[in-house]
Amino acid sequence: MSFETFAKCIDKLPKDTTINFAGFSEPCLNPEYTKMILYANKKGHKIRLLTTTIGMKLADVNLIENVPFLRFLIHLPDNQNKTKILVDDDFIKIIERLIDSKIEVNWKFHQSPNGKEDVHPKLKPLLIEAGIYNSLVRAGLKTRAGNVEIEGKAFVEKIKGKIRGCHLLYTNQLLPNGDVFICCMDWELKYFLGNLLHSDYDSLFQSNTFKEILKGFKDDKSEILCRYCELCEIQESWWEKIKNVRSWSA
Repeated sequence: MSFETFAKCIDKLPKDTTINFAGFSEPCLNPEYTKMILYANKKGHKIRLLTTTIGMKLADVNLIENVPFLRFLIHLPDNQNKTKILVDDDFIKIIERLIDSKIEVNWKFHQSPNGKEDVHPKLKPLLIEAGIYNSLVRAGLKTRAGNVEIEGKAFVEKIKGKIRGCHLLYTNQLLPNGDVFICCMDWELKYFLGNLLHSDYDSLFQSNTFKEILKGFKDDKSEILCRYCELCEIQESWWEKIKNVRSWSA
């Protein structure tokens, strides 16, 4: 995505819209990603960056160090090379710089259903010394609503009854040509909401696609992606647990 396209699209968003540098690809591989982050920050948007740091340079950290990120999450490589991240001297230097930066970094690596992976051995001593290792998020893998096969993990069985969806309903994916799709689980690009270069933001949620998704929340004959998604499954399980719990506030 060019900076010009990014700016045109951002200028159409409500000020309370959070900009997530994440989704279908590694954001730091875009040579203008720091310029985009600084522009979104100047426009008053809250910002999240979810990255492997691949493409990030030491100079980039200097440029964005004072941005008040809502979340700055680094996906780390594991010790079995299942997360394909090249751990070379440049990568180590970036990790060391981020550890010492003003940025409040969250650290995460993924584990398979067997849960035997650890963080990469070249990183573990750094993270232990910095007091980070014990607080690492050890995340399970997701099938991306049945789009990715994972050894030892079954696809979600179709969720029956009414569903509520999840936070990704309004965490939409902007592509380099301005097209907007429903969420990061839509790897087949089936759920096209509109093009932000040619329409306004509100029209995305008046589209036939968006209406189809909302209708599918109520009709369990629907085959919408959400009915096969881990995030919706978790959401429904959570509601089931609390539906009979009384809540008090003072």
